[in-house]
Amino acid sequence: MDSTFWDVSLAALIHDIGKLGQRAFPPKGGLSEQSRRMTEILCPKSGDPRFPEKQFHSHLHVLYTNEFLNLVENSLPECFDFSQMINLSARHHQPETDLQKLVTEADHLASAIERVNPPEYITPEGYSAYRKARLIPICGQIQLEHKNAITGSSCGHNVLEWGSDSSVLFPIENTPVQEAEWKSLWDSLLDRWKNNRLNDPWQYLTRALSDLEAFTWCVPAATNVFPDISLYDHSRAVSAIAGCIYKNEDKDNPFLLVTGDFGGIQKYMFDIKHGEEGSAKILRGRSFSVRLFVENVVFHILHKVQVPLSHRIMSAGGRMYLLLPNNEDCLNTLETTARELDAWSLETTNGQLRFNLGWVSTNRDGIKDFTNLLINVNEALDQQAKRPLSRSLIKQAWVEDEFLRPQVKLSDQIIEEEREMGQRLPKTAGVAFSHDTGDGINRFPFGRFDLIGKNETIPENSLAVLNWSELKTGNNDTVVRSRFARHVPVKSGSELLTFEDIANQAAGRSALGFVKADIDNLGFIISNGLKGSEGAPDRTSISHFATLSRALEGFFSGYVENLIEKRFPLMYLVYSGGDDLLAVGPWDQALDFIITLRKEFGRYVENNPDWGLSAGVLIGHSKTPILQAVDQADELLNKSKAPPKDKITIFNQTLNWADARKALDRGKRLLDWLSNGTVNVSQIRRLMTYSRMFDEYHRTGDTSNLRYVYLLIYDLKRNWKDKTYEEKEAKTWAQRLEDPSFKDLPALTLSCHYALYGV
Repeated sequence: MDSTFWDVSLAALIHDIGKLGQRAFPPKGGLSEQSRRMTEILCPKSGDPRFPEKQFHSHLHVLYTNEFLNLVENSLPECFDFSQMINLSARHHQPETDLQKLVTEADHLASAIERVNPPEYITPEGYSAYRKARLIPICGQIQLEHKNAITGSSCGHNVLEWGSDSSVLFPIENTPVQEAEWKSLWDSLLDRWKNNRLNDPWQYLTRALSDLEAFTWCVPAATNVFPDISLYDHSRAVSAIAGCIYKNEDKDNPFLLVTGDFGGIQKYMFDIKHGEEGSAKILRGRSFSVRLFVENVVFHILHKVQVPLSHRIMSAGGRMYLLLPNNEDCLNTLETTARELDAWSLETTNGQLRFNLGWVSTNRDGIKDFTNLLINVNEALDQQAKRPLSRSLIKQAWVEDEFLRPQVKLSDQIIEEEREMGQRLPKTAGVAFSHDTGDGINRFPFGRFDLIGKNETIPENSLAVLNWSELKTGNNDTVVRSRFARHVPVKSGSELLTFEDIANQAAGRSALGFVKADIDNLGFIISNGLKGSEGAPDRTSISHFATLSRALEGFFSGYVENLIEKRFPLMYLVYSGGDDLLAVGPWDQALDFIITLRKEFGRYVENNPDWGLSAGVLIGHSKTPILQAVDQADELLNKSKAPPKDKITIFNQTLNWADARKALDRGKRLLDWLSNGTVNVSQIRRLMTYSRMFDEYHRTGDTSNLRYVYLLIYDLKRNWKDKTYEEKEAKTWAQRLEDPSFKDLPALTLSCHYALYGV
């Protein structure tokens, strides 16, 4: 074991932890005498050198980094050299040795500060404003047209621990932060850190990352520039870069950026036999194991090449990005892993489900312009995806049987294990990964996983443990904070509701709503929305990407789960992560859910118009084959993505979100009138006919379709009553439909459908 590498990795990870400590106390407060005496050694001098009496020591946060290490010294495992650690981390602004300069260089590369000279971010309070400055939510700062420079924000982040409730991530009013808020985080982080008693450096850093995320996600990494990089994301990027520089064997191109994702996933995951007993449980078990598969690949690669989890830049939504040293060991591991993944795919699924890997080497400029580097590595992945399984199939000669394989048919045993896994998930508090392979569906190419209940013991040989908040962990458990959206509706106890049970909970007609949604133009946003223009800050650094990707994952894997649990408990969350989701629920709750979700997403991104979310909702029978239902929901989602995007398609009608919200509100009112006898079904059906004629006129410009107006006028005179208050209200509203410019007309079809389904 190269102990110096682990010293560098941990020192780089906590080099700026003092920025939290500095905020937690009055100026120079909270420091031991020993740390105070380090001022001359650790802190550079600022000010005009011509006037020594006016110079002052800056970057005092390194004193608090020094203090932090002194406070946790007794809990550090023996595999770390404390003396070297403290010099590497606290001296990054006054480096002397090559190793110390390595951490300094990694700090600069992570922020890309050598390439850009952003405008200084100064608040009215002046120099000491950093003590009160909040982290600015990065989603609200995305700019695709770059019309105006961003110099401030009316919103900031909470200063709170990020636990199981991801609503803490939402923007709040950008008020000054109080010292006590920082102090609470500092004290909690210290307590948590001292409980990390793992002796293996890989496992120690894995758990340390989880603790850092919980308490430093909301701390600005810097306030001398626009404060939209999280200290947590900056710190893990510095650790990864420092580790790569230390371990590389190519001085010109010391980095490897690796990415991977699935091919053939939709057909594999949703191809469940029509009428299969417990199909909801099978789907849940299968989708869950597919998501865990990515984590298994990540843990395997990082543990194999012995670099910490900080080298995982992103792992969400079935895709991963890793930053590795460019050396022979890493390249061989990637090649071997890719071959083993291909072999697993052929053996287990006859090549139907594939996990493709792609990677590129890059230099320091490539790391600084990280968004452009993402384009390059994604192109490498696309090239590999066009040659699926090539590492296993392409040999010296054509072997026909290797290429011509039967369609995969999972054994009854595997299906039963998937069903049992789906049944167990509501009682599961975490997942333990190990190198042991074992048998059954819990087996992955590089080990296995075990579901753990909140009162169950964690296996001793666990490599890493995903904790969803209720798992009882000890000081020697390699805990990884995890946000797996996994809500399922249950009966009393923990028995899962079947799709038929869920459909029967709907108002009126027994039907399901299959909801698919994803962010519009995410690739373009990452490639262009982070780029600055004249007068605007450049956000193409790896730290910015890490902050942005974690923010999106926090919404889709964290907050969506919270939202469904609290407000839509009958929704079945098949998956949600990265930038998309699939959910199934009673048709009426599914519609309310997706409308609410779009509203919440808008609030999350500060209603920034450069963000869009499109959705497709299929209303179907509980017996509809899952693969067919998902395919149709996909088609509806694609209709919503026809420019301009940011729309929803329901009942095959595509609307912008504002019209869809109004249509559902009107539909609920029509349903009320139907239920109390104000109007009848025939009247609503005729309204739907008029609506379709209006839609046809609007689509084609054929004025013959405007005859709906006199048909409606005749209908109103003959069939609509106006004796009671509600009858007058309904008729008055319907009369307004005679005007083709009435705002309710474009979405009338949806309103009528809603009422007819609900009666």
